[in-house]
Amino acid sequence: EDYSETRPFTWDAKNLAKKFHCCRFQFIAREGNGAAHALAVEGMRAEGDSFWVEDVPLKALEVADSDRWSGRPP
Repeated sequence: EDYSETRPFTWDAKNLAKKFHCCRFQFIAREGNGAAHALAVEGMRAEGDSFWVEDVPLKALEVADSDRWSGRPP
């Protein structure tokens, strides 16, 4: 049984995954997940709801490029 602080999030993710024909969860190390962090930081700064449909914040693009290189095996 999961008693961690993140339990509500993992529970929600698992229940949402059941609605898909196929769903895969994959661990990504913090060092390779900077783009997600950059988007989360940008979202926290914004007042109200934000939606990035075609354009994303420049910082997220820069970090995604870095993530792409750091996530590759040697």
